[in-house]
Amino acid sequence: MEDPQKSGARIKDLVCDVPFFFDLIRYIILGGTKKLNLEALNAVGKENEKILDIACGTCNLTKLITTEDYTGIDIHELFLQKAKSRFPKRKFIKMDGTNLKFKDKSFDKVIIMNFLHHLQEEEARKVLKEARRVCRGKTVIMDNIIPEKLIDKLFVKLDRGNYIRTLEEELKLVGGFFNIEKVKIIKTGFFKFALLTCSPKKH
Repeated sequence: MEDPQKSGARIKDLVCDVPFFFDLIRYIILGGTKKLNLEALNAVGKENEKILDIACGTCNLTKLITTEDYTGIDIHELFLQKAKSRFPKRKFIKMDGTNLKFKDKSFDKVIIMNFLHHLQEEEARKVLKEARRVCRGKTVIMDNIIPEKLIDKLFVKLDRGNYIRTLEEELKLVGGFFNIEKVKIIKTGFFKFALLTCSPKKH
């Protein structure tokens, strides 16, 4: 008989692999996505720069970004199809964030929204290393961090990411590759996010 915990995780993955349900669940547990979209826009800015969005998903956290030179990458084909239907003028490519097929310093800005907590330490470091390599300007990272309240911690278990870190752990991870210039903590719904504005460290 299958372990109930493993069975629950498998069901959660099957549901969340469907873009409609993924967006719906995220909307409910976050209490809407408007706040995070506004925060993302404020951090990225309105300049018409060349932007790379690593693990763009369905683009439901980057709806307000206005640049004309946007490239979103993800390994999830259905999510990319949903993103393309939302933003037909944006460029989307199926690609792994740990092995970017772009030249060094190809982008003015790189954004990584709500992704690192899905990755073990080694994979997360590979993504950050690649982001640093292709970025010639700022990198903006938004990610779940462990909340303080017990009820929030219970709801955070609904997230399919298995590596949600404390703020200190997140800063240490990102700080290995970037100079962290600004940290903003955002609370929405039952979730707590760290929004980091960074510049690449020389290596």
